[in-house]
Amino acid sequence: SDVYKRQINAEYMGGAIKAKETISAMRSLGIILTSAQARDLTTEIDRDFGGIVKFEQFNALCDRQPKVAVDRSKDLKILFRFLDDNQDGIVDGKTLRRYFTTIGDRVSDEEITQLFITNRVPVSGEIDFALFCRMMDPN
Repeated sequence: SDVYKRQINAEYMGGAIKAKETISAMRSLGIILTSAQARDLTTEIDRDFGGIVKFEQFNALCDRQPKVAVDRSKDLKILFRFLDDNQDGIVDGKTLRRYFTTIGDRVSDEEITQLFITNRVPVSGEIDFALFCRMMDPN
């Protein structure tokens, strides 16, 4: 969840971040600000919080900002190509399962099985790009 990600960021940054780091931290959570919005927010942080934002303040600032849908299609294509061992346009279910359990945010075997069932991965385990995209971004 967003609050969990914010907590991790806050703990990583010692519970508080500088005004100029706030915009990057928001961006990492999918909150994209225009230059004018970023400038106004930085000014507000400097004025109201002395240039340092604590976790609770950061949470409140994030909640005020509209979220922008991020186009992840380019990233998904790159990942799909990486997982497509023989470059035939199909990712093997075993390869995807291995990726999920060993790289990045590790997922349990049970969660992967549920993901496969929910997305109706064929018994053959062959996952094409369209199915891969649905699995990676269920929204």
